[in-house]
Amino acid sequence: HRCGTFIMIGLAVGAKCQLKEGHSTWSPNLPVNVSTTGFDVRVSKGLYTRGYGFVRLSVIGDQFPGFSAPSARTYRSVSWGSCASISFSPISDRKICEAAAVALGLDAGLMEKQAKIDPSAPSTLGCHISKQASGNQLLLGSGTLDAKQDGLQQLLCQPQFYQDRFYRKWTSKYLETEIVHVGPVGTDVSMHQKKLHLSLPQPGTGVAGIIFSVPCSFSSATAIGPTCTNARQAEIVERLAVMLNQLLGTGNAFHFWAILGNNFYDQNGKVSTDFFERLSLSAKLKPLITVPGNYDFWAAGAPPARLSDSLGYGFMQFYGQDTFAAGAAKPFDFGGATEQLDQPAKADNFIFGSQLGDVAFFGYSGAHSWNETERHATSFCQHVGATDSITTAVVLGHWYECNEGCKAGMDVPSVHQRLGTMPGCKSKTLLYFAGHKHCNKAVSGGAGFLVGGAGMQDDRCPHFGITVLESVPKRGVRVDYFDLGTEQGGNGTSGEPDGFHQLMSCLASLGFAACRELHGVPFRTINTFAALNVTLENISFGRPAQVGNNSRNNAATSGLNTTKAHLANLTSFVQVVCCALGITLLVTVITGICYAVAWTFASSNAMSWRGVYRHLDSCPDKPTDTFLDIVEETTNCQEECGAQSFGEAVIEASRWHLKNSDEEQYMLLLRDASQSGISSMALVQHPDL
Repeated sequence: HRCGTFIMIGLAVGAKCQLKEGHSTWSPNLPVNVSTTGFDVRVSKGLYTRGYGFVRLSVIGDQFPGFSAPSARTYRSVSWGSCASISFSPISDRKICEAAAVALGLDAGLMEKQAKIDPSAPSTLGCHISKQASGNQLLLGSGTLDAKQDGLQQLLCQPQFYQDRFYRKWTSKYLETEIVHVGPVGTDVSMHQKKLHLSLPQPGTGVAGIIFSVPCSFSSATAIGPTCTNARQAEIVERLAVMLNQLLGTGNAFHFWAILGNNFYDQNGKVSTDFFERLSLSAKLKPLITVPGNYDFWAAGAPPARLSDSLGYGFMQFYGQDTFAAGAAKPFDFGGATEQLDQPAKADNFIFGSQLGDVAFFGYSGAHSWNETERHATSFCQHVGATDSITTAVVLGHWYECNEGCKAGMDVPSVHQRLGTMPGCKSKTLLYFAGHKHCNKAVSGGAGFLVGGAGMQDDRCPHFGITVLESVPKRGVRVDYFDLGTEQGGNGTSGEPDGFHQLMSCLASLGFAACRELHGVPFRTINTFAALNVTLENISFGRPAQVGNNSRNNAATSGLNTTKAHLANLTSFVQVVCCALGITLLVTVITGICYAVAWTFASSNAMSWRGVYRHLDSCPDKPTDTFLDIVEETTNCQEECGAQSFGEAVIEASRWHLKNSDEEQYMLLLRDASQSGISSMALVQHPDL
């Protein structure tokens, strides 16, 4: 383990020196448009009610010609039951029936059969294979047929398919969307003469995703909304697109991305279209999760509504989420659109529940009431509790504070609290992410994360960056923040590299795992022992938690606000020594590479806790001086002993902090110790507490 640690330190130090001297394999030129598909694609995770292996695939364009033909769709068959049982639809069209048979490789002749039906109880059997005396035949029939008499073998089903012009808002666009089943190794779908490969992580496996909110763009299209004055100087849209293409579009380390409302403050679809044209196809094929914000409903950011307001209609069709409004015929509920012209689209168009790997997500609209949301939240939590492959559940919403169109009690912290009391959700780790406020920080004791700093200028929170969620099976979730700009505007005019360029250079040289340690600000860490999750908001050390971007330190305080302290530039001599040290340490890769894998298990808390642990009081015969020694304990007995001593280590940390602390700090530390699993009586009787 120590070899692995020194290997990573050597890589990091060597790369850090190299980057400081300006040597990089990444070009800083930001592309304007990288999309070469000629059409826009959305992939969103299917509702949990469909089963795990489903996604919604949507295509957005300015016209229908060239959209996928029936032969390009994904068909399935069922031996017994209905198409609805697999979240598909029956087939009633002859051409689609033939196309389904060809796509499924069925060798059957086609004949039409109209069964006599009772008008008082009509039902549709649809396209099916029937065993006849003359051989298997493909039948297209209506009515309640006797499966035994007619020899029904297979019922052919088509995806829940919808194709139409955008309704009510952004009507220059067309939408084609369907439900696609993705197998264990993925599936290929033909679209516009292009073969798209769709895949999902296996249930229960770890996943990683990028989350941000309130991205803004300086454009005439946003003139009726807020003005994003620093968007052009800070290259908001350009930097976000490049970072998404790098992380989502290369390799399989990232599995999803999420935008939590006020999506580019777009009122007519132009700004959003411009952004998605900058994304590569491989990035677009990773599932997108999104919820609406106040500017996605009202151009002024709050009711009362104007006739020009989008009211969520443009948002829900453009971003292609699989919501509870979806039915066999349409993926949306347009009810009330013509009668209530000043009201947002119905709540079910924005509420969803899904699972990716070992994480479940619940998204909702704060512009609608709890009465419209509660039944979906209840069923979602029941599913979470009944699904062993789900370790963590995450609530996603826009409003961190309830104002500007938010219904009473529908801010994300309040909804998170409600779900936390529901059966199923209260038995799992429950986190939340929110936007609205233009800050990026951990809140609610590390159970919540504010991710609204993605470009909109705010003197209180001059943040521009992204947040990364990464789950580790059976161990929990870690959350890290990455700054993509500087106080000078983020466009490199100051003459020195900023957070974005340093991170991109690092990614090109080392990859994400190492760059996270160099450039990430930890919002939540994963403890090696599953009994306790500790965040830097709960315990603050008397030293910077991370080495900063460019020539600064990023110090994580107990409130997880990032403070920056300017450091003196390294002299040439120090740079040479630093690089020499890095090269020396890199030599250990040759002999110690087999130990490097251990770093992925030890990196989460090694730097945070190694200075806290002093000894294991319950194992005097096994003294341990550092966190890494605890990781090295391998036998069951030693692991149990180490787990029991974890609470003692928290108390050691508490004793360290209590020397000059007030009552509030004392109570926080007491709470932290209690979370380690030590009984209340043991806490009371402990001599140091």
